[in-house]
Amino acid sequence: MTIEESYIGKNRPEHADMASRGYLNRAGCSTCAPVYLTTNDWWGRGGMIDWTQDAAADHWHATKRKPLSDQGVMGHWLDLGEPEMYDAGDWTAGVLPGKHAHADYHNVYNLKWAESIARGYASGTKRPFMLARSGAGGIQRHGVAMWSADIGSKLTALAQQQNVQMHMSMSGIDYFGSDIGGFRREMLNSDLDELYTQWFADGAWFEVPIRPHTENLCNCAQTSPDKIGHTASNLANLRQRYELTPYYYSLAHRAHRFGEPVVPPLAYHYQNDLNVREMGHQKLVGRDLLVGVVAGAGERKRNMYLPAGTWFDYATNEKLTSTGQWFNDRPLWVNGSYRLPAFARAGAIIPKMFVDDRTMNVLGKRTDATTRNELVARVYTAPAASSFTLYEDDGASTGYQGGAVRTTLLSQQLSGSTATVTVAASSGTYTGAPAGRANVVELVAETQASAVTLNGSPLTQHATKAAFDAAASGWYNAGGNLIVAKSASLGVGTAKTFAFTLGQAPVSVTFSCANGTTTAGQSVYAVGSVPQLGGWSVASAVKLSPTAYPTWTGTVGKLPPNTTVEWKCVKRKEANFPDTADAWQPGSNSTLTTPASGNGGTTTGSF
Repeated sequence: MTIEESYIGKNRPEHADMASRGYLNRAGCSTCAPVYLTTNDWWGRGGMIDWTQDAAADHWHATKRKPLSDQGVMGHWLDLGEPEMYDAGDWTAGVLPGKHAHADYHNVYNLKWAESIARGYASGTKRPFMLARSGAGGIQRHGVAMWSADIGSKLTALAQQQNVQMHMSMSGIDYFGSDIGGFRREMLNSDLDELYTQWFADGAWFEVPIRPHTENLCNCAQTSPDKIGHTASNLANLRQRYELTPYYYSLAHRAHRFGEPVVPPLAYHYQNDLNVREMGHQKLVGRDLLVGVVAGAGERKRNMYLPAGTWFDYATNEKLTSTGQWFNDRPLWVNGSYRLPAFARAGAIIPKMFVDDRTMNVLGKRTDATTRNELVARVYTAPAASSFTLYEDDGASTGYQGGAVRTTLLSQQLSGSTATVTVAASSGTYTGAPAGRANVVELVAETQASAVTLNGSPLTQHATKAAFDAAASGWYNAGGNLIVAKSASLGVGTAKTFAFTLGQAPVSVTFSCANGTTTAGQSVYAVGSVPQLGGWSVASAVKLSPTAYPTWTGTVGKLPPNTTVEWKCVKRKEANFPDTADAWQPGSNSTLTTPASGNGGTTTGSF
């Protein structure tokens, strides 16, 4: 991506060319010389392109921009387009007849600039990407992503950014982001690592594109997510965004086709809920995901409001039933990563992609020269039938505008103890579309399954995730309210119906810690190698009860079956989910192997 500005240094040959054609803003009249701007040496001193003249814009595109696009450079960063620097008495051809003054065109200057780029690409099939820091109503029709300019590195600025994004969404502008971490580091008034970690987490949910950036003329400011902040959290949040690419991309198609916002305020879908009328610190992603904003020093938990209905915690799959109420003290550190509190609506179907440490891009290309293109659907069971349409295209051309799009209807329904998920036959195609692929269903339910069929034929149950991953098809109980099933590669033109027989008791184990003497405000917790025990994150450890003090016990449910679990007792402060323990169980880890279902008895540790 190249940065573009509307200014041309007076000594450049391009200035002479554009001036001779009458394509620069003039100094006050239709026959005057070009304006000469000198107040900011950031770019130099010279003139300003008159984007209100389509001929001027087309000439610039043909001579300067098209040679770059012919080489594959199709990202255009439109900077200083307010315009930032101008002569208030200048003269332009104008947008409307007889309107030539600066005030007549100022607010649509960047819109006309973006329009000219879109027009320059219109005769071909390439799809450009444009990023602008200014615009006007209608700029979204050209696919322009906007950002909030030179924002300060402050938590208050982060909070304001998230509120502004909501208003942009309701204005029809879905692609909106920021300089993650803040552009003006000199305004920093809090811990930089904490600020960056929170900003990146917010951006990974709400911003298009995710784009860290800062003023760095000194070449001394880190901005890459693997160099600043809590890097493990940055990576986890980035991978999650990659995983959700098919969902976001489908939402973008719906925005294009139907005008639905990608990241709307809750009031958009819950207009009769008076509690969300002025709520700016929680947002929706599409209709089905609800996410809380975080922007504050020392925040390790936050309260979340859930509209009436059934919801599932996106990180843990915990089920919550709301009457339209607050759920307090939702932790922000989950299994060692900083995560915004997020919830999926019962009946939600979220298409995903496979992501691991070899993933290179959102098309599934990998560092080992392979491609993972399976269709993955996270499905949250509900008695009411529901569906979601997956939209796919080539991701590179404007072919989608002519119908080169594949759609696949995904549907679910829970009836008694049977959950049915159907991947319908796909409709439409595009260049490079796979003729067949594997299908993976991640079913979130309240129990484990005892059987799964695909189009009426039983799938093989695997005892562990490793065995499941190694097989071409089958299913397994993953614990944590999750059952995962997959097909081998099948043609996209045929429907696939997965039927899950539910009702098998989830795995549970009782954990006991002896000699757990504590001080005021301190308790004993179990922490271990599986997500249900915090994944060794002390902040996410499970609190036990002093049933026979100083012995503490607690039963942990929804554990993964047939799994070796290592764990330890820890003493920890109760308040604010600290990530450090006051004391660890000495010696080696306690170890157990969970059963296939039901209770696995008691496992013990001691201080």
